[in-house]
Amino acid sequence: MNAKELQQMLFAEDQREWLSTFNTNVSAIYFTTVAFLPLLQKCSGDGHAKASVIIIASMSGLQSRLSGYFSYSASKAATIHLSKMMAYEFQVFNVHINSIAPGYFPSYNEGRQMQLVPVGEENGTESEVVQGVLFLAKNRFVTGEVLNIDKV
Repeated sequence: MNAKELQQMLFAEDQREWLSTFNTNVSAIYFTTVAFLPLLQKCSGDGHAKASVIIIASMSGLQSRLSGYFSYSASKAATIHLSKMMAYEFQVFNVHINSIAPGYFPSYNEGRQMQLVPVGEENGTESEVVQGVLFLAKNRFVTGEVLNIDKV
């Protein structure tokens, strides 16, 4: 593939779809978390508990070799960075924010990615992700972290 062919392929993605991906994966998380910030602070008011926000990101946001998934991967990278920024800013309110970055898990929307699992390897299940959520929700001393759940 030459540069012109790659350019045409990349420009083929509709700009509305690109923006929709960022609105779903970044803007929605930001504005929802900010909207709940006073309630999150109130939940953590006595200092013995910490309100917890756990953001589901993706390993796609940490990898640079995912040809053809530019908007999705870039939005997940932005999600991860956003969670770290919010963790830093919101720690004064005793609110901790972490991310989970699952690897390739079967999904109704990611049929192509399911084919990337090597023959003989098992797919991850929602149980692995739930265990990560429980770990982050229970641990008051973890904030601003990205928990990779990818079996690698």
